[in-house]
Amino acid sequence: MTIKYQDFINLYPLQKTLRFELRPVGKTLENIKIAEILEHDEDLAAKYKIVKNIIDRFHRKHIDEALSLANFKDNISLLTQYKELYVKKDKDEKDKKQLSEIEKDLRKLIVNVLQGKTNHSQSKKIKKHVMKYCLKRNFSTMKNSFH
Repeated sequence: MTIKYQDFINLYPLQKTLRFELRPVGKTLENIKIAEILEHDEDLAAKYKIVKNIIDRFHRKHIDEALSLANFKDNISLLTQYKELYVKKDKDEKDKKQLSEIEKDLRKLIVNVLQGKTNHSQSKKIKKHVMKYCLKRNFSTMKNSFH
């Protein structure tokens, strides 16, 4: 059985996607230049990169400090069980399901540590330090560089 594609060819006109662009009409371009909108947007984009870099560093530091304070000794059996299942070569469905459940439990543990839901007073100190000292110091420095 052969399919005839000839019945489907050249039925509709070919349409090409055009690049859409906004072109200022009338005095719009002049008003954009007077208000320095494009320069302001470029300045914001540059400042965004700086601020994003600072916030990313804070997040990395918070994660490192929070995980270093985490007490995984209470969950050593869970980690051992996970390791044994993970390295096992021929996993059946039961093993895969158990591995998935352990991963879920470990994720919850890590999330709780990162959110400060553990009973570590150090975790609270980290948050307080970041909010009170680091952000204040860095943003005051950045604020001066923006003007």
